[in-house]
Parts: sequence; structure tokens; C-alpha cells
Amino acid sequence: MIRTYGDLIKFLNTPGETVKTVARKLPIGEKRVRALLKDEGYSFDRLTSKWRYTGEGQAPDNELLFGKPHEEETEILPSVQPTKEQVAPAVFTPEQVTVIQEIVKEYLVNATINVTPPPPSQSKALHERVMALPREEGKRSTFLTYGNALDRIEKLAQRTWIDKAALVTLALSDFADKHE
Repeated sequence: MIRTYGDLIKFLNTPGETVKTVARKLPIGEKRVRALLKDEGYSFDRLTSKWRYTGEGQAPDNELLFGKPHEEETEILPSVQPTKEQVAPAVFTPEQVTVIQEIVKEYLVNATINVTPPPPSQSKALHERVMALPREEGKRSTFLTYGNALDRIEKLAQRTWIDKAALVTLALSDFADKHE
């Protein structure tokens, strides 16, 4: 099992093994495998046909490939919660209280105005609707879209990891249901 950079390099330096075969064993693609290696300071030596560490310092052979948090994303939390004596109570002046109340009222008014219930076709979770699509041979078609509709579908597909064809199928189906 490939868990660390050392495991990965050992596997890649085995005769007959390539980045492509590693990518099939890991949940990432070839480009991502190469990027991981390059980011950690590894490079492919064409003379020896082996991967080796060319970065500064010691090779990160024992570091995990996945699950390694970025330093800027980690936060050290205290192991003990502060006591009431350690926490200063928030004290606001009457003017500050009035301003805060106005801000909250304005927010609540705007929030209720802008909230619209989802149409019945969207009441089911998106992924449930995709799973309910018939798994049959689809019909291939090329069409032109106007505006940014396709860009929005592509962003939604990237964000939700749902196939663009499934999203377009749902959109067209909803449109046909509404206008039939």
C-alpha cells in the first residue's frame, strides 16, 4: 500500500512501474502524482530512469501523501476551555446596543424578502435527482448556448462532482416539464 512519499518512490523505482500505474492505484490522476512529487522536491533522473530527491534538506520519505494539513490551515486549539473568570463579559454602550439592534433588524428584513421557496422540482436533493435518472443509452447532441448558462453548469459540476451531462439533463427536463 502506498501511504508515504518513500512508499511512492520505492514503487516508482521498481522496474516496469510508471506514474500511470501509480495513478491507477491512487485516487488521483497522473498529473497530480507528478505535481505531488515535484512539490516535495522529487524529480525523475533520465540517466538512471529513477525518481530521486533533489530538494533541499532531508527527503520527506516518511511524510504521508494524503491527509497532510497545510500549516496555514491548522489551528492549535487549547485543550482546556477558559473559565468564566478568564473571559471578560462583553459590555456595550447604549448607543452601540441601538446600532447593533438596527443592523440585526435590517438583516432580518432583507433576509426574509430575498428568501424564496425552492420550486417543487428542486425540493429533492440534487444528488438524489441525479441518482434517479434512467441509466440508459443517452442521446448525443451538440448545441449552442447563450450567456453564461453553460459556465454556470460547469461550475456547478465542479463544485458538486456531478457529471455535466446529468446536470444538463435535469435542467432540460425541468424546462420541458414547466413549459409542456
